[in-house]
Order: sequence, then C-alpha cells, then structure tokens
Amino acid sequence: MCEVLKVSKSGYYAWKRRKPDIEDKALMDLIGQIFRENKGRYGYRRVHKEICRMGIVVNQKRVARLMRQMGLKGRAKKQYRSLTDSKHNRPVSENLVAQNFKVDQANRIWLSDITYIKTLEGWLYLAVVMDLYSRRILGWELSSTLAKEIVIGALSKALTMYRVEDHLIFHSDRGVQFTSDEFRSILSVYGVEQSMSGTGNCYDNAPMESFFNTLKAELVRTESITTNYMTRNKIFEYIEIYYNKKRLHSSLQYRTPDEVYFNKLYD
Repeated sequence: MCEVLKVSKSGYYAWKRRKPDIEDKALMDLIGQIFRENKGRYGYRRVHKEICRMGIVVNQKRVARLMRQMGLKGRAKKQYRSLTDSKHNRPVSENLVAQNFKVDQANRIWLSDITYIKTLEGWLYLAVVMDLYSRRILGWELSSTLAKEIVIGALSKALTMYRVEDHLIFHSDRGVQFTSDEFRSILSVYGVEQSMSGTGNCYDNAPMESFFNTLKAELVRTESITTNYMTRNKIFEYIEIYYNKKRLHSSLQYRTPDEVYFNKLYD
C-alpha cells in the first residue's frame, strides 16, 4: 500500500500513531471554548497552541480559517505611553542591558516601569517588576499618585517573595521615582545593580512596554472599570491568576511565565 501511494513506511506508521484528526464542528466548539475562557484575548496563533497542548493535531491555518468563519478575532495592541518623569537633575545609572534581552535563567535581569489606568474615580498608576527571562510579573503596586513609594512597593514585594541571585540587574527608564535615595538604598542592601535606559528610548525597555501594551489591550480597554477598588481586583486577577499562570507567551515558545520561571513542564 505504501508503495502504491508513494509514501514511506516510517511516514505511514507515524500517521497511525498520531491522534485522530478532529472534525470541523468539534474543532469549532473547542475554539469557541478556548476563546471564551480567555475572554476574547487570544488570536488564532494562541488558540492553535492551546489546542496543540491538549494533544490534538491540527493545522494553524485551519484554526485561522475557522475563527474567521466564527467571527472571532484577538484584541489588537496599541502603544502605551510611559509616565515616569525623566526631566530631573538626579544622577542616572549606566545602561547595562543595552537592548540585550537574552538571558539564560531567571532572576538575572528584572525590568520595571509605570503606566496609568483611568477609572470613574480618577487616575490610578501601576508599577510592575518583571523577570526578563520568564516575563513573569514578580511584584506590582497600584497607587493614586506617582510618588516614589509606588516603585518602592513593587520592588519590595518582588524582593520579599523571590530569591535574589548574585549580580541581579534592575533595569528601568530614568524616571525620578527610580533615582530616589530610598529606592537606591533598597537595591544596595540586596546587592542589586541598577541600570537605566537611554534618554527617551522606549526600545531600551521593550519587554516592559510590550507587557503594558498587552495589559491595556486585554484588560483596560475591554472591561468595565469604574471604581478604584474594582480596578485593584481586576489587576490582581489579570496578573496573578491569568497572565502569570495561564496566558501563553509568544516569546516563551507559547508557554506561560510560571512554566518558564519555575521550570515546569506540561504534557
């Protein structure tokens, strides 16, 4: 039969071992389930990867075609604007990262920045600390002001919860919050070396910018955010329950930040 059909024996047996293909109706039901569970945040690539993680063999183009038929489309990102004030006379630190975002393990480089969120009660500001290797959010702080305490709070949570390796680099922009004596004193106590981006160069902290773009697209612009209390709860749910533990990350070969940070394997 292989000779007649002009296929190799190894290819035939590989086909026999493979799990049976899924019909369009069943596949569309599964696509819809994944799309709803992720609150419409997934495009066809992440939906496809989620299906593959279930052990189902399916072509990515087929998933894209069926999602078009179903009218399902992931949410597009928009560029965010950093809020840190870099127009000051405080001393700045050398750029030790220099857009080299490739690291071989967790807790080698931490990134940080601040963004804003509008509610019906006014503006809230979110500072986060991210592990570059795993893209995991290690600490975050929400505040109604841009005072230095917002970044001190985010850093303190990260340092309290996670182990600091030798030669850990903390990288941010040149915002005045990151240059305060109190903030630098904490870095010094833990032996953390400070690094800062070049003046007005968003690419020097690109992974951090990407996270805020994702946060804005998948949460802030799509869900009803009214009170400050509700915002805090939604930020907690998004970061701690969804982003770190469930959301597949393209730069991590479609694994979750938790899987990479804690070196977990999935079936």
